[in-house]
Parts: sequence; structure tokens; C-alpha cells
Amino acid sequence: MYSSTAASAAVLFGCYEFFQLPVGRYIVGTLSGGIEGCVGSSNFDVCMQTYIDTNSPGPTAQAQLRALITNLYAVYIRLQDIAADTTTDDISALIRAWSVSIASYIANMQ
Repeated sequence: MYSSTAASAAVLFGCYEFFQLPVGRYIVGTLSGGIEGCVGSSNFDVCMQTYIDTNSPGPTAQAQLRALITNLYAVYIRLQDIAADTTTDDISALIRAWSVSIASYIANMQ
């Protein structure tokens, strides 16, 4: 029973890992306009990579602000729920996560 469960999990996650990169690349290529721009190109992969590198859509300032607020709220709820179990390492990790989110938001605003 364990071997069949392990084998099915290995196949599932193996397929996920195998297809994740090409599917993600296709999605980013579509959003950046690479599919339309590279049709008929003699070297489609190089053309696609150029479109992805130069035109891939980044998160908007609104999306980053939403992510920051969601992050801060989730941490606030977590600290309320397990305040007795929170260690200084946990607080340090949370402060680092907040600072990265805030820095990312500020950098995207400019």
C-alpha cells in the first residue's frame, strides 16, 4: 500500500515539476506578446525569450499593496492566535517578511 501511494505521488509531482516550466513560460510569453510577435520567426525560442525578458508583465502597485496588506493582516491574526507560542525567531522572521514586502512596494512605486 505504501509503495503504490509513494509511486503515485512520485508520478504526480514528477509530472508537475516537468510541465511547470514550459507551461509557465508559455503563459508569460503569451502575456508579454511573444506568441504573436514570434510567429514565423526562424528561431522561435530565442525570440520568445527576448519578449519574456523585455516585456513580461510585473505586478502592479495595487497588487503589491494588496499583497502587503494581506501579509500584515495574516501575521496579525497569527500573532493573536499563537501569541504564547511565538518566539523571538518567529518575530524576527515576520519583521524580515514585512520589510521585504514594504521595500518591494516602495521600489515599484518609483
